[in-house]
Amino acid sequence: MRAIAYDRHGRAGQVLRLSEQPAPAGPAAGQVRVRVLSRPVHPGDLAGVEGFPGAPRQRFATPRIPGLEGMGVIETVGDGVRELRAGQRVAFFPVPGAWSELVTAPADLVVPVPEGVGDETAALMLVNPLTLLSLLRAVEDAQHGQAGRLMQLGGPLSGLHALKQD
Repeated sequence: MRAIAYDRHGRAGQVLRLSEQPAPAGPAAGQVRVRVLSRPVHPGDLAGVEGFPGAPRQRFATPRIPGLEGMGVIETVGDGVRELRAGQRVAFFPVPGAWSELVTAPADLVVPVPEGVGDETAALMLVNPLTLLSLLRAVEDAQHGQAGRLMQLGGPLSGLHALKQD
């Protein structure tokens, strides 16, 4: 199967390459195999490729495939999976290796994509609500139960911060 992979930390444009990789195993009981049709690129994905700032750059014996989320069509369903079926459009998160043609995922990390939702939107539909929840919690923490204006700041890999304005 084709995948975007890297075998050392570094700038994405220098270390990522399209390569042939072994297809993932499975699906085992409680898993599904998904043919990936769309996958986003997030700053967190790139941070994994680049390595942490200040940490030594590593080389890996086996290439790594980035990405944790995406959408596709179920090819096969493992034993015990009742809510999902082959041919169904689904989104998944967090499932390592999303920047490949195939992923094998635990069925509880896969959800059906509603009719009318495009592939690109579906590829993001699981992580964005988590981001919103994190933002809401940061706002609640910053307000300490008091009403008032709030300024929200955020940046790549900086997390979400909310500052209360008095």
